Amino acid sequence: MPPKDGPNMTAIGQKIIILGCSGSGKSTLAKTLRELTGLPLIHLDNVWWRADRTHIAREEFDRRLGEILREERWIIDGDYSRTYEPRFRACDTVIFLDLSEEECMRGITERIGRKRTDIPWSEDRPDPELEELVRNYRRDNAPTVYGLIERCPGKQVLIFRTRTQVQDWLAELKGKEMENVYRIDRNTWRIEDGHVRFYLFCGEERAALIDTGMNRPEAKALAEKITSLPLILINTHADPDHISGNGAFEEFYMSPAEEENYRAHDGRGRLLPVREGDVIDLGDRPLRIIDIPGHTPGSIAVLDEKERILVSGDSVQDGNIFMFGRHRDLRRFAESLRHLEEFRGQFDAVFPMHGSFPVTPDLIGKLFGGAEDILAGRTSAVPVFVHGREVGLYRFDFAGFLCDLNRWPAGKNDRAAGE
Repeated sequence: MPPKDGPNMTAIGQKIIILGCSGSGKSTLAKTLRELTGLPLIHLDNVWWRADRTHIAREEFDRRLGEILREERWIIDGDYSRTYEPRFRACDTVIFLDLSEEECMRGITERIGRKRTDIPWSEDRPDPELEELVRNYRRDNAPTVYGLIERCPGKQVLIFRTRTQVQDWLAELKGKEMENVYRIDRNTWRIEDGHVRFYLFCGEERAALIDTGMNRPEAKALAEKITSLPLILINTHADPDHISGNGAFEEFYMSPAEEENYRAHDGRGRLLPVREGDVIDLGDRPLRIIDIPGHTPGSIAVLDEKERILVSGDSVQDGNIFMFGRHRDLRRFAESLRHLEEFRGQFDAVFPMHGSFPVTPDLIGKLFGGAEDILAGRTSAVPVFVHGREVGLYRFDFAGFLCDLNRWPAGKNDRAAGE
């Protein structure tokens, strides 16, 4: 019988292989383990593939893999079923991400357009061949993995069937509640929460959480472990992946234009309205509000005037920006980006809620140009599925826009306005 699945072990070895279907989160887990253990990390996709999407000869791949396996310490990320056996023989720890087909399909869809370090290019469109491999993985690959687990005694084996199990195990491995909390400087922290993040800014007199993430109902308690200062909450907008911990606050700062969106997602508490030009002073750390509607009606940016930081919410990032569905308005989004350019001399770094951290201010102008190209019909979209809905991905080399299909340009009036 295979070992019991789930987070039942905290110790790991020095030679770790991570197996699982595409989209299961192998590379993400591998990078986290590298940060925790200091072990060298090898992504097999970077060994096999070249940047032009051709690959090396099988014999060369086998030679390089053999050299890696002879090293004393490593994490090897990648399924590559043809090489299961030599890796099983050489490793001391097997981690198998046996997630559902649906979860893996979601994984490969969500990473389209994202910058990656585990493969020498970025996927810019759905790959039918990869989708077929995902559909067949449990039939073609998983039985082989379980067979090798039974035939290779003495290995430390961890099997995870959900992303939550992985996160619980990582928290146990790290041995503290501060998992995914990173100190940026003496008075600033970022908290990573899956594909989203939020921030804690401390002044001389009080501290501010900026958003509360997607899976962090304990966000307030977490912040109170970091600082003893009185704590306030500022929300950049009210999409569900930014308000999971709001319920612990009696009141919060938010644009009043966002209240309908917030209440529609069962948002609780008293809204303290903030608008363009308002300043929330944390004590020698003034935070200026900038209205940037478009992604949502009441999206705001927060300008840290002393530290010269712009917290951009979802509007400035190098990932895929959601611009489909109710409340989204690409024209207002473009206008807001142009408005942000007026503040360019007042910040040196942009702290986004998604994508890479941080990003540089020049991304604002690039995003404005991309939005204008979409509105003017100068670029086309690739159909993708997001949360079970077919939308159009407009992909640029700096970011992506996920929009309603066939909306831009939607007709003569839209085309004329865009041009």
